[in-house]
Amino acid sequence: MTYTHSQLEEFVVAALLDPVNRGKPWPPYISTCLACAERGEWENPVATRLARAIGRSASNPTQANIATKLSPQDALWLLHPTYKANGLFLETVEGWAQELCVGYKRRRLIATIHRALFEIKDRPDKQRDTVQKLIEALGEFV
Repeated sequence: MTYTHSQLEEFVVAALLDPVNRGKPWPPYISTCLACAERGEWENPVATRLARAIGRSASNPTQANIATKLSPQDALWLLHPTYKANGLFLETVEGWAQELCVGYKRRRLIATIHRALFEIKDRPDKQRDTVQKLIEALGEFV
């Protein structure tokens, strides 16, 4: 079964909120996904707000503590069956988080090239500088 990025983002949040995973260290791709949510790269607006609250509550990620970091409207999402005890293990979701991270990186790469092309078009006198900046920026993706 294939899931959309929006659904995978919900799974990441759901796994982090599941009591079974409380106190476990977060795997690397899940941690990276949370950083991407903080930068505004997620597609799902509800999952984004929940992920940001989880990230801000990292030292004590209980439902009550996370709820204090959300608006009253968003805190109601914590009662949704998707985000309650759902049996999603971090180890399972880590594979999906890796897929999400690849997608976010791909989008950043496209945006970097897109910005450089428009800068070259808009400022032909700065082409050499723009290309040099592009080469430096592309080093992140190698």
